[in-house]
Amino acid sequence: MHTVESHVVTDVLIVGRGPAGTWAAPALGPRGVPDMVVTGHARLAGTPRARITDQRLGNA
Repeated sequence: MHTVESHVVTDVLIVGRGPAGTWAAPALGPRGVPDMVVTGHARLAGTPRARITDQRLGNA
């Protein structure tokens, strides 16, 4: 784990690159809202993360 000490000023801090974080960053940018995304992962997952792809399956 790396620790970086710095001072960052932003209007919106997005924590995580899940569905909400992945949507929020590109939605805020064109509106002129300064934002920063932080995540605990160094890279994207190599496999899909969706658990449910069909509403009829329920909580499979």
